[in-house]
Amino acid sequence: MSIVLLCLSLIVILIIFIWADIYFGKRVFTKNNPSLYSEGFNDTPQLFTDGGEFFDTLFADIENAKHDISVSFFIVKKDALSRLFFQHLKEAAQRGVSVSLLIDRLGSFRIGKKVIKEIEEAGVRFAFSHTPNFPFIFFKALARNHRKIAVIDGEISYLGGFNVAKEYLGEKPKFGPWRDYHLRFTGDAVPIVQSVFAKDFAKAKQIKNEPHLNKATTPLEQKSYTFFISNGSSVAHHYIELFNKANASIFIGSPYFIPNHPVMMALVDAVKRGIKVSVLVPKKTDHLLVQEASYPYLKQLLELGCPVYQYEKGFYHGKLCMIDSSYVDIGTANFDRRSFFLNSEMNCLSSDQQLIKLLQQHIQQDIQSSSILTLDELTKSNPIQWTKRAVASFVAGLL
Repeated sequence: MSIVLLCLSLIVILIIFIWADIYFGKRVFTKNNPSLYSEGFNDTPQLFTDGGEFFDTLFADIENAKHDISVSFFIVKKDALSRLFFQHLKEAAQRGVSVSLLIDRLGSFRIGKKVIKEIEEAGVRFAFSHTPNFPFIFFKALARNHRKIAVIDGEISYLGGFNVAKEYLGEKPKFGPWRDYHLRFTGDAVPIVQSVFAKDFAKAKQIKNEPHLNKATTPLEQKSYTFFISNGSSVAHHYIELFNKANASIFIGSPYFIPNHPVMMALVDAVKRGIKVSVLVPKKTDHLLVQEASYPYLKQLLELGCPVYQYEKGFYHGKLCMIDSSYVDIGTANFDRRSFFLNSEMNCLSSDQQLIKLLQQHIQQDIQSSSILTLDELTKSNPIQWTKRAVASFVAGLL
């Protein structure tokens, strides 16, 4: 009996320690890394929805770079595409270009010491972002750098959803064609993206005197673009503010739909005041339990008469929120609690009608490639499905 009590006591102590680690780790991190809107800017970005076209353009920009290259990805896997990616960076460094590469420690866990040694010997400055260590090791294991950004020669920058792996080219049969959104900027956006990368890289390298990011007090005033740079906080508030601006419609496209209660209530309130809310999610899933975690929220929307589309022409990985025909929010943040409260993300908020109209065309194409989810599909369940949904509900904040 005493052994049982001892084991139970140790388990309780461990749970309390993990909770305290995560709670205080998050407080310290968000205090030292506040989320903010960048200064407003004007630009004419190029949109990519196809991985092949995206990587062809990115690699061409790297090949043509003359001065410096800064690249950050959440996931870099160990496959043919990543080898080509590393080769381009090594060749750029060997011809005298300053190259810096930042990848998330857990998102890119497959990248081993041999690969890192090879690129560093070629002259690439390398760092892992968000490496779990003390203090707050459990929080750091949960919090990821989910940004996918790049800057070339201070003239070109990228932001969006593509990572470096063959599935993003549509070459993994499990997923089929990959649907995503990525932007390429060539104007005033570039120095802002460069500052975000420089700050992340300095933090990963534990360099003091990190670059400062200028904060906007009134985003989009007199400008058509701003960036929302988040670090595990304020994303939920960001979406609530967008929903409150809606006069006619709200469209949300995301691979995962796991909002917290305030964000969900903001959507429900929007429906009740006559706003048409529609959601697009993938039919397929790329992670365990994420679909089951989304069901209670999708069911609530369906009961309110909101259409929910399931993308069937491959895998949908886009991160997009459209408010009326007035605002579009696009970037790296998923519509889930991990992006809301744990990840470092970067989104572009725009009122540029040219971009909005282009994205509306793509939204219609995506809807045409989707089926409509019904309440019957969500209410049917067997013991295995019921168990998965119960577990998903319990761990929804970590998915």
